[in-house]
Amino acid sequence: MKETELLQKAREFLRENREAIVADIGALVDIPSVQGSPAPGAPFGEGPRRALDRALEIAARMGFEPHSHENCMGWFDLPGEREAHIATIAHLDVVPAGEGWTFEPFRMERRGDWLIGRGTDDDKGPLVYCMYLAKFFRESGIKLRYTLRTLMGCNEETGMGDVGPYLAAQPQPLFCLSSDALFPVCNGEKGLFQGEFVSPKLEGNVVDIQAGEASNMIPERAVCLVKFRGRLP
Repeated sequence: MKETELLQKAREFLRENREAIVADIGALVDIPSVQGSPAPGAPFGEGPRRALDRALEIAARMGFEPHSHENCMGWFDLPGEREAHIATIAHLDVVPAGEGWTFEPFRMERRGDWLIGRGTDDDKGPLVYCMYLAKFFRESGIKLRYTLRTLMGCNEETGMGDVGPYLAAQPQPLFCLSSDALFPVCNGEKGLFQGEFVSPKLEGNVVDIQAGEASNMIPERAVCLVKFRGRLP
């Protein structure tokens, strides 16, 4: 099958399954999967664990055999001609909702062609599309050269603490694509700098500074409390 023909069939499959895709995205978005306190069976908190359980249920409903490594990384395989595998990876955890929403962030709303909710674009929506593309290949009867593994992480937003334990127990894929990007795929990131800036007390004029709820999100507001030492007009 030619590449252009294959892409056309994949697009048709996604269009035909549009309502199911939207429903599955909503089922994941409706779970507040912000990192929480570790608990037995939930290394990154209850929310990410619940989202992982729901994603594994979706995979099982599609006819795949889902797996989980210590509830920090889930996956399922589409067997190919070779046991060695390539992979897609997406994540189920999200940053805090923050303030200023006009919709409930953890109850997905549909407005025309728009889906609104925390995680619809980063990264629950792309994950569901990866799952349905694996389903497309299986139902079309196309045998891929390599096994395709769909990875579902739970700690991308706050340190990638899910990848290390997974790779310690599972073989590394020959190649891995991340759906966590607008331009169609991304296989690497520049990195993240986390630092602490220290300054003199500025003669006690600055009382407090606050901005944002997580280091990897743009704050919706920043507040600086200063002492006023002048005269009011």
